[in-house]
Amino acid sequence: MNKTIDINLAGIFFHIDEKAYALLKKYLDALRNTFAKTTGKEEILADIEARIAELLRDRKSTKEQVIEIEDIEAIIAILGQPEDYVISGEDEEAPQQSNSKKLFRDTEDSYVGGVASGLAHYFGLDVGWLRIIWALLFFFSGGSFLVIYILFWVLTPEASTTAEKLQMKGEPVTVGNIEKKIKEEVNAIADKVKNVDYNKAGSTLKKKSKSFFDNFASLILSLIKVAGKLIGLFLVIIASLSLFGITLGFIVTNIVGWITEMPFDFIDVALFQNLPFWILSILVLCGVGIPMLFLLMVGIKLLAPRSNPFSFWGRLILLGLWLLSLISLIVLGTIEAKSHRFSYQAFENYSHAVSPSDTLRFSVSNEPQFKDRLTHSSDFDVIIDEEGDKHLLLQNVTFKIEPTDRDSLYLSIQKEANGASYKDAQANAQQINYAPIVDSNRIQLNSYLTTPAIKKYKNQEVAITVFVPEKQTVFIDSSVLPILGWNIPNDQNFVRWGLAGHHWNIQGNQLICLDCKPK
Repeated sequence: MNKTIDINLAGIFFHIDEKAYALLKKYLDALRNTFAKTTGKEEILADIEARIAELLRDRKSTKEQVIEIEDIEAIIAILGQPEDYVISGEDEEAPQQSNSKKLFRDTEDSYVGGVASGLAHYFGLDVGWLRIIWALLFFFSGGSFLVIYILFWVLTPEASTTAEKLQMKGEPVTVGNIEKKIKEEVNAIADKVKNVDYNKAGSTLKKKSKSFFDNFASLILSLIKVAGKLIGLFLVIIASLSLFGITLGFIVTNIVGWITEMPFDFIDVALFQNLPFWILSILVLCGVGIPMLFLLMVGIKLLAPRSNPFSFWGRLILLGLWLLSLISLIVLGTIEAKSHRFSYQAFENYSHAVSPSDTLRFSVSNEPQFKDRLTHSSDFDVIIDEEGDKHLLLQNVTFKIEPTDRDSLYLSIQKEANGASYKDAQANAQQINYAPIVDSNRIQLNSYLTTPAIKKYKNQEVAITVFVPEKQTVFIDSSVLPILGWNIPNDQNFVRWGLAGHHWNIQGNQLICLDCKPK
């Protein structure tokens, strides 16, 4: 294995093979000898070295890669041998190479920032006509087109080196062209020195305006870079925290699920499909986690532009997994939505005779085994009966009082559920278990309904309406508050929590309070 040497070429450090270094040194020495007596030789050699450094940097993606002799030979083939050119200015063909134009700002032919002249070079247009077009666009847009000009100015680099000036005009960056360009610039400077007294005023104004706008553009560019770093830091923090939370939730949920089976029960009865919980959790993890991972990569790229967190194939695989999980979740969501398309309402009516002299009392008395279940913040729970069958415990129960012209009290219980078809919705509604206890002058309600878990969660609901005869006195216990409706008319304009703990009389279309304090 050949020894490697560290070199500094045009301010850029490279690791170069010993043989490659010998060839490069021989090439540069030959160029120095060739241009020894040429005007502007130092500028020519500096630009050639800068071009060589640019080509080497493009060929090696990382600083750790070693420059080999094949790299030097390829660059010499692009730039040409010194003996291929006649320094005296005779026309001799240079080595042919394909070279496309690159967009730069031409500050040598500019009035402001060199944007118009750079675009003229790139598109092969006359710069005068292009400046007229810019002026017209600025005038007819009410000045708003200035924002586009500033963006071009900030985002388009200036053609500062000879190689960049050649690339701007679409000319091959060869030794001969670099020499020719620098000679032209040297001659142009000499002519300006001769004519300095004639155009001093104009050049001074132009220089000052260009300096002002260049400084302004540098300020804007610096602010954009700082903003980019701050945005990158923000994305890294948010994406990292999100990924940590998603991953931790995935691990904990699955571990707890395997031990207690609690999340499995909920997923099993909540979804129409009999989909294993771990598959669903993986789909959610990929669907949410991969976009966060991409945000993290964007943030890292903004903070460290030269970094490459994932290879092209790695990013492609992540994108494929995300699309697969997203499509799967959309399909599952569509199937689930279709299982709720239809709705059915089943009604059960109960009649009961109550003496007008008696006070009708309403209360809620839940079964003791469900007391703790109903304290959850969720209105949804899974219970297992004595026979080992699973049931859904739902608190989708509402209760309201309305007057009736009948002589006797009666209850209307509306059971409602959704389904994939009308028949399915009807079956789901009829499977709802809910029965109040009516005893003399007391009506005991439940704040929950139950239904077989095999029917799945289909938005099962129970709405109880008690139709009370005129002049009948009622008392609403505080235990009824969780299921009491909001829209019960009364003479005190009470909402539901004000109705509890008072005696009411049914008169007309509202409740009349018998023991409320006078307003």
